[in-house]
Amino acid sequence: MVICLTFAIAGLVIAILGIPLLKRKVGPNHIYGFRVPETLNDEVIWYETNARGGRDFIFAGIAIAFVSLLVFAARVPENVAALINSGFTLAAVGSVAIIGWRFAKSLESQRRVERERSN
Repeated sequence: MVICLTFAIAGLVIAILGIPLLKRKVGPNHIYGFRVPETLNDEVIWYETNARGGRDFIFAGIAIAFVSLLVFAARVPENVAALINSGFTLAAVGSVAIIGWRFAKSLESQRRVERERSN
């Protein structure tokens, strides 16, 4: 089942790409990480959001790999396996993206309130 192996590898790649984000090794840029206005305009928000997102991507990647191996072990037909794996991957990565975006927005609101209080 090439489909399941491909999704398992993709899940592991997603997890590996989350590690530098979790460790705060990736500075603000326009290529890698959560690139939304809130993170690109504030370095503190960048690192906080990407550290949390990195952790979430690690979990999501491992879950994607695990689900694809379960689908393989269940000997699901190739076309059904493709649908299951695609749907799960989309849901996992989409959830991480939405959670990260909402987290960045909440941090931006907190930082704005802090700035207003200090003035």
